[in-house]
Amino acid sequence: MTGPRTGLQSEDMLYYAPTVQDLEDVVNRGPAVVFLWRAAEGRPVDFVSANIRQYGYEPDDFVSQRIPFDAIVHPEDRERISAEMREYSQKELRELYQQYRILTAGGEVRWVDDRTWARRGPDGKITHYQGYIIDITERKQARAEQVALNQELAAVNEELMATNEQLMASEEEIRHQYAELQKSRYELSVAHQHLADIIDFLPDPTFVIDTDKRVIAWNRAIEKMSGVPKEEILGKGDHCYAVPFYGTPRPVLVDLIFAENSDIALQYGSVKRNGNVLCAEVFIPSVYDGQGAFLWLSVSPLFDSEGKLVGAIETMRDISDRKRLEARLTHLANHDPLTNIPNRYFLEENLKRVVTRSMHGSTSSALLCIDLDNFQLVNDALGHAAGDEVLISLTKIIKSNLRSGDLLARMGGDEFAVLLEDATAEQAEVVAEKLRAAVEQRELCLVTHRTCFYLSVSVGVVMIDGSLDSQKLFSYAETAVAQAKEQGRNRVAFVKPEEDLTGNLSEAHRVVALVKRSLNENRFVLHYQPVIMLADRTISHYEALIRLQDENGDLLAPDKFIPISERFGLMSQIDRWVLQAVLKELKARPGLNLYMNLSGVSLSDEKLLEYIIESIDQSGIHPPRLGFEITETAAVRGMMVAERWIRRLKALGCPFALDDFGIGFASFSYLQVLPVDFVKIDGSYVRNLDTNPTHRALVQAMNTVAHTLGKKTVAEFVENSAILDILRELEIDSGQGYYLGRPGPVPKGLDK
Repeated sequence: MTGPRTGLQSEDMLYYAPTVQDLEDVVNRGPAVVFLWRAAEGRPVDFVSANIRQYGYEPDDFVSQRIPFDAIVHPEDRERISAEMREYSQKELRELYQQYRILTAGGEVRWVDDRTWARRGPDGKITHYQGYIIDITERKQARAEQVALNQELAAVNEELMATNEQLMASEEEIRHQYAELQKSRYELSVAHQHLADIIDFLPDPTFVIDTDKRVIAWNRAIEKMSGVPKEEILGKGDHCYAVPFYGTPRPVLVDLIFAENSDIALQYGSVKRNGNVLCAEVFIPSVYDGQGAFLWLSVSPLFDSEGKLVGAIETMRDISDRKRLEARLTHLANHDPLTNIPNRYFLEENLKRVVTRSMHGSTSSALLCIDLDNFQLVNDALGHAAGDEVLISLTKIIKSNLRSGDLLARMGGDEFAVLLEDATAEQAEVVAEKLRAAVEQRELCLVTHRTCFYLSVSVGVVMIDGSLDSQKLFSYAETAVAQAKEQGRNRVAFVKPEEDLTGNLSEAHRVVALVKRSLNENRFVLHYQPVIMLADRTISHYEALIRLQDENGDLLAPDKFIPISERFGLMSQIDRWVLQAVLKELKARPGLNLYMNLSGVSLSDEKLLEYIIESIDQSGIHPPRLGFEITETAAVRGMMVAERWIRRLKALGCPFALDDFGIGFASFSYLQVLPVDFVKIDGSYVRNLDTNPTHRALVQAMNTVAHTLGKKTVAEFVENSAILDILRELEIDSGQGYYLGRPGPVPKGLDK
């Protein structure tokens, strides 16, 4: 192969030099979209790489001037971007970095990083600008095709071949054709250098090898990561590119492009394939001067114009920050944010394991449910902050009286549970009584209120012998707690796995009877709490909250009757009642937008879904005025069912919110599956946002993830002005809480 030497060759080395097509293929398979435009009004585009198609545009849209480059910039960003470009040109800076939003052809908003530098003519004046943009939403990987330059070069070659028959016509014509050929070669050389420069300026560490495993490109980012300058490695082979990362020459991920080798794949645990692209995740401790980093590796083959394999490219993206966040979220997923002990989800997973073990063995274990007596009095008299302090103190007391292998978890509110593995009934009773006595005898002193008092707990115990599944074990243990409270509180109650609970559910039966009467007599009441848009303090919508009137006319909060209603199969009827009440309110008040909650239990009722759709159709209301909320836990436990519900109701136009977000699961990947409109950040992170930096960082992370996926955020439990100020600073979209508005009847005036 002959041709002019390039910046990737040296005088004393003869080896394969990449063609323009090779380097363009590198760009088009990479994340960067390359632009070249003239320094003229409107920035007319001379060249744009083919991977612009990832945004729904064609290169010719820009090159033909049908779409100016400025047209894809978000309207709110255009003035700023133009001002920065003018300042860059006037100050003659070396390089311009910008970050802004663009609009895809389908109207989707994407964030990009933009790096631009000027090209000057012999007189020093700017003639062109060249640069690239990289999608930083990371939702899709750009898949590039051949760029327009290859087509232009192919057209030049066809013209040259077509004119060969006319070369003998005259000496003048020959000289003319020769001059044209020389010009084309010069343009090829210039284009080659431009593409080499683009690779060099890519933000991700990148290197390119040929089929002889020799390095032909080693960009600045990989120089910084590895500490190896390109002068020391260009042109070398024998797997030298592995040495800076693994300490020895050996096959690495990029070598899989040339030969399938299972031993190479085993080094990376899991190698994912997407067409010709291979990806893997790895931790390399040697990079960045020994600091180490988690890297996302991506390798692709390079082909010449005839489809022949001529090399491969590997890019490395530093995902260390994401991995650290995942680790924090994993801990968060399994732990209660207030007490920092395992949460219900973590206990349930371990309980399932213990149940399975008990089914196949002779060992027994025990589940203890612990409920703080009269805890509501503390909250009502001293406030939530005092209640939190009590729960933290209670956690310390219980932990100090357990064995090292016992699992303590907070189930929510003032409810705790303990899993005792390999324990007899006698041992479980001893532990339960020990915990009860320890709480009873310990004086609790609140620093915030300078007061001390004594509390007690009721403990319910059920043995695990493999005859009951985890959900029934919880039900039995909670029944035992109810028995302990009915017997006077501050005591331990046992329920045997084989015991018939129908005679022990007096309180539950009372609530069930009350719920059934209320359904028949229409004694439920709806209260409405506003959701406020934080930018302008206007009302986005209201959430409908159900209340139950007892025999004395007092209103019961949902936590007093919803769990029992779920256990006894009444939630579908309650949801039907709420739906009809909400539809009636919406018809009476045209200016009202309402959201209602759906029980996780109801999601399994397919008839309820059809009932909701039919009721909305018959009501005649505009569907976007009625929204629905489901909890994160319910949605993820029944992912496929939840997705079907959401898509069916959204097809009518009804919006959806994911409630209590952040309390149960580490991965946010399911947010990409569930097409919800709002993500409601759980109040346990918001309530003490002004005093807990960790919760502030987590709320910020949740907000970033939600916004990246195109979803709005709502913060629950906004209880003071300091929290409100922080939420605005973090750019949370909306808030809900006592400080912004307490639940109550619908405000007057909404029917006008």
